[in-house]
Amino acid sequence: MKKGIKKFYIICAAVFVGGLLMATVGFFAGGIDSIDKMDEKYDWFHGGPGAIKTMYIGGTEVKPSDMEDFDSISIKGEADVIISTGNPADTNVKYGENYSHPKIYIKEGTLYIEATDVVDGGVINLTGKSGFPVVRIYCEAGKTLEAIDADMTCSDIEMEDIDVRNTSIDLDLGDCDIIGTFTVNTQITVDTGDVEIEGTMPEDRYTVEADVDSGDLSVGDKEIDEGYEIHYEVGTGGSKIKVKVDLGDVEIDFGERL
Repeated sequence: MKKGIKKFYIICAAVFVGGLLMATVGFFAGGIDSIDKMDEKYDWFHGGPGAIKTMYIGGTEVKPSDMEDFDSISIKGEADVIISTGNPADTNVKYGENYSHPKIYIKEGTLYIEATDVVDGGVINLTGKSGFPVVRIYCEAGKTLEAIDADMTCSDIEMEDIDVRNTSIDLDLGDCDIIGTFTVNTQITVDTGDVEIEGTMPEDRYTVEADVDSGDLSVGDKEIDEGYEIHYEVGTGGSKIKVKVDLGDVEIDFGERL
């Protein structure tokens, strides 16, 4: 499916769903003078995300002065995730007060982010402001992580210049954009969304297997246009990349050949 057509369908669906939502809200809001008062009447409605809160490792609103080291990351639930280099103590979750309390802690060398059941009672937001949880994880520059494991429902995931041996990302709805040195196994599964992978090692260090049910696929300099249900394998390198996408585009790039 061409990107322009896919975007057209997505926009049409969004407009339809938005109109249906507004009609439903208007129907149930009969007799209320202002939408701002709806959150006083209905538990499932909030006028907005509320105040934005910041939580650091350990579940406090204060940055930790002393913390356990971690070499693996586990993320579950609904949140946008950005993993980059920096001071690990700056790792945090930002979320609106009308969303439930995410958990962020370290146990036995693994950093856990748990953002399941993020909606506290229900959030229908007509203000244009977002309190959806955003996770920012910072890793020491030059450090190689053992594993990153993300099992998400509605999220975008970004990785910026991260060295990691094993990566597993399972995403129901959202985009995955990762850049780094992926040395052993990288497995990405997305139901609906685009995937961009940039491995910093040369192409001959990788083995790639990609399955795209509906979307465009490019690997290195090669664009694979086989219509629906694309299956493509290339390479014999020891670092394996496996991608499966039901609906979305996949782009895989590499560093320069040695």
